[in-house]
Amino acid sequence: MKRSLRRVLLGVLIVLLVSAVVVAQERTLHVQMIVNDQGYRYLTTEFIPKFEAEHGVTVQLERVSWGNRMDKLMVNTLAGNPPDLFFSGAEHVKELVEAGLLHPIDEYLAAMPDLDDFFPPALGSSTFQGHHYGLPVYTSPRVFWYRQDFFEMAGLDPNRPPASWDELIEYAKRLTVTDGNVVVRQGIDLERWTGSNMMSNLQEFFMYLAQNGGRLFDPETYEA
Repeated sequence: MKRSLRRVLLGVLIVLLVSAVVVAQERTLHVQMIVNDQGYRYLTTEFIPKFEAEHGVTVQLERVSWGNRMDKLMVNTLAGNPPDLFFSGAEHVKELVEAGLLHPIDEYLAAMPDLDDFFPPALGSSTFQGHHYGLPVYTSPRVFWYRQDFFEMAGLDPNRPPASWDELIEYAKRLTVTDGNVVVRQGIDLERWTGSNMMSNLQEFFMYLAQNGGRLFDPETYEA
């Protein structure tokens, strides 16, 4: 995990280093990033000092949270100190490009080593109108986990998970255990986050929607 983080950060910072030198002759990189305590210690004590020594730049790391990242971006931008690199979700690419806050990095990615190591869908998530504006730091795939021992207890083949929506419903019913009116074990457990994590519920819904041929938007009427 540490090696993967190091490679991604190195590639991203090299891209920004080239961009900063060519565009603005800037030698300080302002990085706005969501990072936990362990990651922050690694960045500030190991990665950043080594990168600064090797490339002759200063990295200014600003920690933000998922909840305030966009507010911080706007505040820094309005104050005349926009970050050279910032962490955000790919869902903001369009609005940030249209606001003039992102610069395409296609030419730098073309020269970036190990670019093929990125999964194409992840790499393509930060594109808009044919141009790349960022690199994926991590992805959040949804995985279908199931308990083989529970399958056996319900008389199901432990080596054959459901292969259709009808089977999923059938299996969930057979796997559900009740004691009177009390559900002892659910046959299937869906995400039900609250508060700031409610986006996870929507993401799971979008996944089910797409798998059934549904769309969020009508391609014929996408312009408001």
